[in-house]
Amino acid sequence: MHKWLILNAIIINRRIIQKVLWEDEPSNKPLLLKILDIHPFLKELNELIRSFKELFETATSEQDILRWCGQAERMNETKLSSFATYIRGDLDAIRLGMTLHWSNGMVVQVWSCCESKY
Repeated sequence: MHKWLILNAIIINRRIIQKVLWEDEPSNKPLLLKILDIHPFLKELNELIRSFKELFETATSEQDILRWCGQAERMNETKLSSFATYIRGDLDAIRLGMTLHWSNGMVVQVWSCCESKY
């Protein structure tokens, strides 16, 4: 039995897992299913990632964002909880960033750079 486990094990690095979880490539589907079957935590994380992406695709309400933050916090992962806290900190800006068709990302980056110098 021990040999069977070794022969059927999947050795995958973190970048591949991130790519498979984030992208919706049909060719990745068999690998995704195998990864999710082996790692139950990643199945929950995959559902959370998909629901986060859906926030950008539909009209997003404050309640939708808060519901997602609650799900992220319940996973008890420090980085996810920190991200959810950040989102809760400026909910209006996050919601507008998710729903508006334009972005001021470059302006914010330049302003942040200048602000940190002075």
